[in-house]
Amino acid sequence: MGRSASSAAPPWGGQAVTNARFAGGIGLAFSVVTALLSWAFVKAEWLRSWGYAFPAGLAFAALLRLAILASEL
Repeated sequence: MGRSASSAAPPWGGQAVTNARFAGGIGLAFSVVTALLSWAFVKAEWLRSWGYAFPAGLAFAALLRLAILASEL
């Protein structure tokens, strides 16, 4: 008999699934770290002025990657 739709192989390869899971895990880890740092910057009054440095650094890294490092696309 034929295979049911739920047991059919996905149209993408196993490597794509592995890469997506890895990227999702990295994204979740960065989200947790950013949330903890944000909490620390809010709670510690002397850190509030530095609270903008971390998000600005992440934004700069993203722009650098999109504008300069991915110029071959």
